[in-house]
Amino acid sequence: MRIKFKGALILTMDEKRPFIEDGCVVVEGEKIAYCGKDEAGPCDEEVDVSGDILMPGLINCHAHLAMSLFRGTAESSNLKEWLYNKVFPMEKRLTCDDVFWGTMLAIAECARGGITTVADTYFFNEAAAEAAGISGMGLVLMGADMDIEGNTQAVLEKVRRDYERYGAMGIKYIPGCHSVYTCSQRLIEGIADFACQVKSKTYIHLSETLEEVGECANEHGGLTPPQYLHKCGFFDYGGIAAHCVHVDKDDILLLKQQGVYPVHCPASNLKLGSGIAPVYSMLYHGLEVALGTDSSASNNRLDMFREMYLASVLQKGSMNRADAVSELEALRMATVNGAKALGLKTGMIKEGYDSDIIRVSAKGPDFKPKNTNVAGQLVYAASSHDVVMTMCKGKVLYEDGNFHIGIDTDRIYSECDSRINRLLKSI
Repeated sequence: MRIKFKGALILTMDEKRPFIEDGCVVVEGEKIAYCGKDEAGPCDEEVDVSGDILMPGLINCHAHLAMSLFRGTAESSNLKEWLYNKVFPMEKRLTCDDVFWGTMLAIAECARGGITTVADTYFFNEAAAEAAGISGMGLVLMGADMDIEGNTQAVLEKVRRDYERYGAMGIKYIPGCHSVYTCSQRLIEGIADFACQVKSKTYIHLSETLEEVGECANEHGGLTPPQYLHKCGFFDYGGIAAHCVHVDKDDILLLKQQGVYPVHCPASNLKLGSGIAPVYSMLYHGLEVALGTDSSASNNRLDMFREMYLASVLQKGSMNRADAVSELEALRMATVNGAKALGLKTGMIKEGYDSDIIRVSAKGPDFKPKNTNVAGQLVYAASSHDVVMTMCKGKVLYEDGNFHIGIDTDRIYSECDSRINRLLKSI
């Protein structure tokens, strides 16, 4: 079925033709068949978007979807206290069903906010895969297990099984582990060896706090976390590193050399008191930075519009330079760079790319008067509530206040409300 969206202001994110006024996009199944002026010929259905903005779906490159269950339960704590005193005790009680319903809750929020692909890292991957299959949300699974209980071999066997299992299901799985402070050297090197065998990128939380950096240096002969992982061969085939708040120039150059994509999570890092990542320096040295929300437990909102805003203005303030990170650079983090990090053909409105498209209303007061700087309007003025349609691979997940994610949202809310009461008894 060919669907034509016409009368749109299109933000393509294609450097050769970034904006098209009064443009047309044709979707045919899971792919974009045409993008340009209205020369696409007849289609099965036409949608006049009446001057609204069509742009690529946003890519949340670091999330723990099911932790939406914990929203609001662990406030005003730094990362270590938050993890060990609140989150880890609740997670010990988690069941596969809990993760399914928590993931469905997060998917509803993502769909409403224009997110079409999520890199999810959590427990019970089978539950996340099921939720994505029911809803139609784009999903990449990340390995993030730890071996603080000495179960190194079991974790390594699980990583191999998950890589094979989800690959056979058509779901990309990137092997990895939680962090340098929750994983033994044997586990890190074992995952590095496996990634080398299958020629895969790896994934990890990296240099999130000063405490993590200091402990790593004390335990590993003065090495910073990126240097330690390099010694272990962890990024020999490139990788994705979440947070990277406390990396210095040498770390940045090392990550660039190894083909690592840092994932900036500004709202979560601020709320946990972890700090502000040196994104301006990363971009200056050629790193392609992606964006993530982290979890609703540390962020409280899966809102990539807020992440784009913070990614830009925090660098302007910390560098005392209004041109430090532009609105287009922030948009690239949330679209093109995220797609590159995950190895997906999305992040642009371009023929042959996945039909991951969102419609942003330009009719509200936050978009008036009409402004030619569409990128600036999207990053500095818009919010997730301006999204009026989210399409993932040709399937509409959200439109005009209505969810099309396979399960009624009232049931999702009820299931999550009942489950959190049990989980809270852990803390």
